[in-house]
Amino acid sequence: MTNSKRMENRRPAMSKKNYLITLTHQELEDIVLNVLCKTLERLKAKETNDVYLTRRQTAEILKVSLPTLHTWSQKGLLKSHKINSRVRYIKSEVEKFIQES
Repeated sequence: MTNSKRMENRRPAMSKKNYLITLTHQELEDIVLNVLCKTLERLKAKETNDVYLTRRQTAEILKVSLPTLHTWSQKGLLKSHKINSRVRYIKSEVEKFIQES
């Protein structure tokens, strides 16, 4: 059986339609990295049973600007967490910070 016949017999897991697209090496790398980062964030949140918040979400909860949030993190008032190149805050820590303030 030739490779082309094998490919014809396979069905994609998520869709009944097949698409042929052209990507550069960098575009493919970016897509894979993005999916892996999101998956890693979800797995880490499940492991600790905590919800990770973005900088914007945290600033909105605390009703402060992003620069203020950054300053508080730099001073150690509120702990930030690096997940890959992204900054996240743990919701339970933010809630504890609110109660102590």
